[in-house]
Amino acid sequence: MNDAAASLPVVIVGGGFSGAMLAARLAELGQASVLIERGEQVGLGVAYSTPLDDHRLNVRAERMSARPDRPADFTDWLALHAPAFADPNGFAPRRLYGLYVQARLAEAEAAHPGLIRRVKGEAVRIEGETVLLADGARIPGRARSEER
Repeated sequence: MNDAAASLPVVIVGGGFSGAMLAARLAELGQASVLIERGEQVGLGVAYSTPLDDHRLNVRAERMSARPDRPADFTDWLALHAPAFADPNGFAPRRLYGLYVQARLAEAEAAHPGLIRRVKGEAVRIEGETVLLADGARIPGRARSEER
């Protein structure tokens, strides 16, 4: 990667779980990113945007940490924010996992100000090192992080 490309932020298209957690991890590594999401909420995606508590995760809460270095992170978060669902062996509502993802992204943004830029828009094309949005906006960036 040349020096000019290395100075560009990583562009992430889609602000669901994967996009949100990638942006958070890049920020923890000191790398800037632009997170493009067409929907109103970042961190939810289709999987975690349901408002209904009957829509449950299909994995036990104890195995849903977004942080590999903190296996109990999700259950600890549930204990603070939704104690009724904090059973590590239980299947928490999907909407709560979405809120957890949003909280983790917000924590990364607060801990590493300026490294995550959120853009509301729909990516329609990539031209070289630029992502074009449906509204005509152009987002310069790169597709991969610096090698470490």
